[in-house]
Amino acid sequence: MTKSSTIQHLLGLGLLAFALPLGCTTEPDEVMEPAAEGDDAPAEDGDDAPGAPVACGPLSDLIDGSLIPTGVPQLDTFFDALGQVQQVTDGITLQSEAALDQMAEQLGVSLAAAETLVDKANLIAEAILSQSGGSLGIAHGGVECVVDTTSALPAAQSCASSPDEIMPSCGGECMMEQGAESACEGTLMCEGSPPGLECTGDCAGPCVESLVAQECAGTCTGICDGTCDGSLTGLDCTGTCDGTCTGLCEGVDLLGGACGGECLGDCTWEATDDLCGVGADPLCAADVGGSVDCFGSCMGMVGVDGLPVECIAPVEAIVNSLASCPLPPIDVDPIAAGDMFDTAEDISAPLSELLSSAALAEQILQTAFTAGGLLDTIEPLMAIIEAMLGSVTDADQIGTLTCAVQQLGDATEVLSGIQADLGASMQASVIVDAAASTD
Repeated sequence: MTKSSTIQHLLGLGLLAFALPLGCTTEPDEVMEPAAEGDDAPAEDGDDAPGAPVACGPLSDLIDGSLIPTGVPQLDTFFDALGQVQQVTDGITLQSEAALDQMAEQLGVSLAAAETLVDKANLIAEAILSQSGGSLGIAHGGVECVVDTTSALPAAQSCASSPDEIMPSCGGECMMEQGAESACEGTLMCEGSPPGLECTGDCAGPCVESLVAQECAGTCTGICDGTCDGSLTGLDCTGTCDGTCTGLCEGVDLLGGACGGECLGDCTWEATDDLCGVGADPLCAADVGGSVDCFGSCMGMVGVDGLPVECIAPVEAIVNSLASCPLPPIDVDPIAAGDMFDTAEDISAPLSELLSSAALAEQILQTAFTAGGLLDTIEPLMAIIEAMLGSVTDADQIGTLTCAVQQLGDATEVLSGIQADLGASMQASVIVDAAASTD
């Protein structure tokens, strides 16, 4: 039911004139005594006239905790989610703006004419491209947001009709306890030190390869057919080889990629025989488009099964907004950066902050603002209110539900603003990253 049709229903029942003690501007136990007949004494300053309806409290006061909850689990979970997502979004916007301001200062760019995050990002991108001639030599990996799936349980249990049936799910990789490999219903992955340090998957860290007359991007220990920038003992070079290297090549730290030799950092590979072994953590990875049951840490989007339809989006919004998105390491190629190396180093930290903020923004957008998200939850909540109004007789509860109708209607505008702010943070990150990073 839409807000307007619900309001028409309330008008038909003559309910919009009731005082609203919950979710409103008066205390819940405040009793408004009717005026004595013939008593036309003016009300004290700041007070409503005796017997007059109390104005419904604004939605902003309800979601920030200034007003008393409605007492209806589904409604309160929705308003809790709205407040949580608004608070996190405000933090994302502030972090993005601070990162952009810091980059502008390092580049000597004035942002006085910029009115939005995207305006600032465009000015910074233009400065990067004009000052660098096309490249700052910056490279980075993706941002892996991690969610503690158990953080969904308090909100889920308060909203669920059968709390025992609640099951968090992970649409990515779920960190499992050692020895729990057999419980993985997806693809079992391992993270840590592989047997013999031979990484058959992705290596994050130093990689040592054995080369025969090939270019080495790191330290060459062997014969350098070219110029050796390091120590030279006979024909053996230990340092940077400007040419080809025959021997061991200890490459620069990989941000996650194939290593043809020994991985001295963390390796992620697919398990064999359903075991990861000592020194590696088991990860249960969801198949493409799927999810796996997960009590623990999820690298991906968290869902919650076993909830009524009106509880799903609010609970998932709460838990995913609590994701931790670690700052991605930034590498600067001194050769590609050239004279801009120091500048590239200076903007690396704020760029990392910007990328982290954008990752959290995406985490929230993909869980709270897709089909079946918070906006789509308003209609079933309106239906719950209509059903309750058909049976309750308590004036206080009727007032609370009437007030909630107005607040749910106002939630649409609030959600639209949140969605726009999250999108702006993501867009600003994409603009600056495209200008600063090497293809």
